[in-house]
Amino acid sequence: MEYQAGRRRHQIDSDTLLVHFGLQPNLHLSELAGCRHLWHDGQQCWIADTDTWGNSNISGISVVGDSASIGGARAAKHQGRLAGLEAAYALRAIRREQRDQRARKDRRWLQTDLRIRPFLQKLHRLPAALLATADDDTLVCRCEEISAGQIRQAVRAGHHSPNAVKFLTRCGMGPCQGRQCGSAVAHIVAQSLQQDIAQQVPFRARPPASPISLAQLADLKIGDTQT
Repeated sequence: MEYQAGRRRHQIDSDTLLVHFGLQPNLHLSELAGCRHLWHDGQQCWIADTDTWGNSNISGISVVGDSASIGGARAAKHQGRLAGLEAAYALRAIRREQRDQRARKDRRWLQTDLRIRPFLQKLHRLPAALLATADDDTLVCRCEEISAGQIRQAVRAGHHSPNAVKFLTRCGMGPCQGRQCGSAVAHIVAQSLQQDIAQQVPFRARPPASPISLAQLADLKIGDTQT
């Protein structure tokens, strides 16, 4: 492997290279529930449209942590506490004043912790060449073995959205249900149409889903890796 740091080029002998292209929220459950999602240019992905308490556009459904947008484990913990306080208020178990009072530390912590996120997003921003590969032979959907060239051909044939491409090519219909290729397909479609990615709509989520209960979450202990 060769890389450049400053003006110097370096070489490291290695049999395997693992490349990390960032994180995206796990939106499968919120998409199945019909929640609204927005394109976030900083994170370069779709995120759940929520307020500061985690409320989605659907009454009774809250989305927090990395299922809403990428903020890290500690941020998810505080967002979960805020959502819990909001749920208690919605159920009239506490008053608005109690909710706001108990939420102060969590909201202050989140404001401090997430302050660096815009810098990190700009520092690690992926170039367009990686988001929409120029190589038509590159496999985009590994489950169904659909290449970037096949996706572009579908767009030229009049299929101008990720879902339309999906119906024609089966791209995103494999075991991962588009979790791995959905963003790449949307970028290729947008690039082919010379559109902004925000104009596209991601793949529609499909079952199966495996939700867990609050009781199961409450039973987890720190360091517990069982699923």
